Amino acid sequence: MNIPNILTIIRLMLIPVMAAFFMTNHILLALITYVIASITDVIDGFIARKFNMITDLGKILDPVADKLLQYIALLCLCYIKVIPAWIVIVFLAKEFLLGIGCIKLIKKDIYISAKWFGKLSTCIFFLAIIVATLSKLVDSIPPNYPLILMCFALIIGMFSLVMYILNYLKEIKKPNE
Repeated sequence: MNIPNILTIIRLMLIPVMAAFFMTNHILLALITYVIASITDVIDGFIARKFNMITDLGKILDPVADKLLQYIALLCLCYIKVIPAWIVIVFLAKEFLLGIGCIKLIKKDIYISAKWFGKLSTCIFFLAIIVATLSKLVDSIPPNYPLILMCFALIIGMFSLVMYILNYLKEIKKPNE
C-alpha cells in the first residue's frame, strides 16, 4: 500500500463523514470535509505521477473514490433541497455509462488515463458543489446560481462522456498487439 492509495482510502473514509455533516445540517463542516477530500485527490494524483507510484489498485480505486465523492455530495445537496433530483440522476447516468466502458476496457487489459476533458469536468463539478453548498451559508449567492452552475457542469460532463466514448471506440478498434 503506497501513499497515493492511502490518500484515496482516506478520501473514501471522508465520504460518510461529509454525508453525516450534510444530513445533520452542519453545512460548513460538510463543505470543509468535501474540500479536504477533494484535495486528497489532487495530492494522490501528483504523488503517483511524480514518484512513479501508479498501481493497478489506484487506477481503479481513485476514479471510483472521486465519482463517489461527487455523487454523494450531489445527493446530499439534493436532500437539503439546493439542487433538483434530475441533476443527480443525469450525473449518475453519465457515470454509469462511463463505468460500463471502463469495465469493458479493463477486461481487455486496456487502461485509459484521465484526459483533460475529464479533469475539466471534475473541476467544474468541484466548483459547482462548493458554490451550491456555500449558497446554504451565504445569503448573497443568488438562489438560481447553483442550478445554473450545475447545468454548466452537466454540459461539460456530457462533453467529457462523448469524448471518452470516442476514445473507447478508438481503443477497441485497435488491432491486438
